[in-house]
Amino acid sequence: MPTADLRYRVGMVHAKRSPEDPLISESGEGVTDTDPSSPSHGGGAKRGEKRSLLIVEDSIEDQQTYQRLMTQHRKDDFVITMTDSGAGGLELFQTSNPDCVLLDYILPDFDGLEFLDRLGKISGTDCLPVIMLTGLGNEAVAVEAMKRGAQDYLVKSTLTPHLLRLAVQNAIEKVALRHRIRELAQAKTDFLSTASHELRTPLTIIREFVALVRDGITGPVTNDQAEGLDTALKNCDRLGTLINSILDLQRLESGAQRLNRGRVDITQILSRCVHDFLPVCRKKSQDCKFADTGTILNVLADPDAITQAVVNLIGNAHKFTPEGGRIQVSAMRSDENPDFLKIDVADTGEGISPDDVDRIFEKFSQVESGHGTGTRGTGLGLAIVRTIVTRHDGDITLVSTPGKGSTFSFTLPIYSEAKHLVALSRDARWAAHAHNKELCITLVKLVTGGPDPLGASAGGTIALLARLDQAIRHTLRKKNDVSLILPSEAMLAITTEMDGASGMDPVRQRIANAIVGETGGAYTAQIATGMVTPYLRVEDTLAALRQHLVAVETDRTQPRVLIINGNPSLSHELDLALAQSNLGLIVVLAADGYEGCLRYGSLAPDLVILDVASVKGSAKQILHHLKAASSGHEIKVLLTSVSAGEHQLMSELGASAVLIGPIEIPRIIEWVARLLDLTLPTTRSNDIVPMIG
Repeated sequence: MPTADLRYRVGMVHAKRSPEDPLISESGEGVTDTDPSSPSHGGGAKRGEKRSLLIVEDSIEDQQTYQRLMTQHRKDDFVITMTDSGAGGLELFQTSNPDCVLLDYILPDFDGLEFLDRLGKISGTDCLPVIMLTGLGNEAVAVEAMKRGAQDYLVKSTLTPHLLRLAVQNAIEKVALRHRIRELAQAKTDFLSTASHELRTPLTIIREFVALVRDGITGPVTNDQAEGLDTALKNCDRLGTLINSILDLQRLESGAQRLNRGRVDITQILSRCVHDFLPVCRKKSQDCKFADTGTILNVLADPDAITQAVVNLIGNAHKFTPEGGRIQVSAMRSDENPDFLKIDVADTGEGISPDDVDRIFEKFSQVESGHGTGTRGTGLGLAIVRTIVTRHDGDITLVSTPGKGSTFSFTLPIYSEAKHLVALSRDARWAAHAHNKELCITLVKLVTGGPDPLGASAGGTIALLARLDQAIRHTLRKKNDVSLILPSEAMLAITTEMDGASGMDPVRQRIANAIVGETGGAYTAQIATGMVTPYLRVEDTLAALRQHLVAVETDRTQPRVLIINGNPSLSHELDLALAQSNLGLIVVLAADGYEGCLRYGSLAPDLVILDVASVKGSAKQILHHLKAASSGHEIKVLLTSVSAGEHQLMSELGASAVLIGPIEIPRIIEWVARLLDLTLPTTRSNDIVPMIG
């Protein structure tokens, strides 16, 4: 069975300039920058080296305008590379690591904001050397672009050589400065993490020996000695808490601590946490309670991680609330986003000044307390809470009034199977990255091959899925391989860490063997397997795998056809005609080359119909990436809407056949049948040019 191998490359690189190819990469021999009027180099370029500029713009005229503005006064200090698609820009960013990117807001495959999102995931940072460009000023787009990591936003009509070069230089310098600051912060974190690991063992030994002396095991202890030893033990415990907090935060941030998210009744966690704090709160005459509505509120969460977050928040409230104060914990559906639940931890404590609110969640951040230095903690508790909430796709906020109290609020997604699958895949990708591995996702959908031995009940399906889950876990035997049962779809999802795509076939075979062995042939299963790559979001990968399962639910003997056509009416008309042709085809549509690559990986089609005239971008480029997506397998391609003078294009593209002139659906159907060996219709040889060999 074909696999949904989603590993493919998208984009476009032009290395030489030619009259026919205006999308160029200009370069020359390196020169030393000795012009005192030119800005100092920033970003990745050293002084005397050329800086690199990537232009992501689908308008050839605008590309040439940017190039002219950047080289009007200095022609040799930038290496300029261009592409006309977002997908091409993502690929070039990875391969060339440019100092700056000029990004058009409107692109043929996805807009500039989505480009920023994908680039952020690929680069692993929210500080991107990108300048967004648009034909019309839009303040909302500008604000959103800056939030997503862009350094500047410019309107095309206002550009001048000085303005554009200054914006590029500022973007390069800002990113370089921010990266340097983050490097120093990371170096500090790494040092603290390493030091914590090295300190943990000797600290444990020190504490044990001090405890032996304090307990009188090594000999009599005077009252003064006991007091000193108690102080030593207390500080050992405090240092141990600090070390554990540093290590917890480091594991959370790096992804080494994998979340085990599932369906959780948040009311049980909140009630238990409040109950555990009652003894210490009573000592300060504090009223600590949970506002339980009696309603089960299921969220998608890791119960241990969320318990840690709630404990930190209640502990923080207890610490900074005076005697006789109140602490209340509550949960309700979020007004801003009904798909999320909002948890509040409110107190009547000292409150936090507006100057401290912005930095309260930073590592080692502590605010002045009226209770004195005895209440000071590690300064990591709230940073850990924020990291846990963020890893759960939630948000955390603080509303505080000095002298009246504070309310910490955080959100968690309300549970659904679909959210659970996405969360499982995201958490697995975090863990795989931390382990220097790549992630493979497999979806297994049960298909009844005969009488259902367990009956058609939902309970029977769940029981069978549970048995298969155990059998597959036993077969894979790796602790980092995680599975999820999706009862409503009679489906299993498995995430597997591996060194590369070559490991997919063995994994799929092991899963198939486990299913056959467990069901005794009463069930068969459709299996879709794909690698999570930097070019695709987890959601895109899952959508492609689901599309694959939808296709393979039909008998695999049915030929599969992928239509890539940018004209929706023609595309659907051709789809309908093929359905009425009684050729027994499975047909999937794609509107452009990017979607075509995605659909190709999930469908594994027997034939691709590519309309050259209606699809944006180069047909040669699209064919190149389709072949990359095919992983070396033979690919049959029928090109349509090709001009009569483009015969030379056939040998360059390696298509199976080329139809000359405007689309005529009967001609396409004839050649679909011929290429798939379904029929041998009569065709007009002057209109259709078959490929030789």
